[in-house]
Amino acid sequence: MLGSRTPVLLYRPQLIAEVRGKSVSANTDIFDEHLRAPDDGYWIIRILTDTAGYPKVKETKEGLAVYEIGALNEASNLTANAWYEFWMTAHAGDLINVQFSAAAKVTVRVFFVRMS
Repeated sequence: MLGSRTPVLLYRPQLIAEVRGKSVSANTDIFDEHLRAPDDGYWIIRILTDTAGYPKVKETKEGLAVYEIGALNEASNLTANAWYEFWMTAHAGDLINVQFSAAAKVTVRVFFVRMS
């Protein structure tokens, strides 16, 4: 007997925003509008690029006027034409946008998974 176990609830990722094959300038917002976390949970950021460089997330905490920009992948270049996926915690109302460190053509899909 394995004993009693607490059931694990798995939530389906919700696609929040997507761009496909968009040409972007270095260090500029990829999405026209910031993305808002609908609840506490996790952002899943999937990215494909034609150029070596690394993604960054611009994060604004709910109720604050200032933002922080942090590099993903330890600020190390991604390999061109390969998919990468990054997870970040999110709190309800927080805003994010995604940037890329080099001028490139990018495909970015941002999902949200809520916490129980």
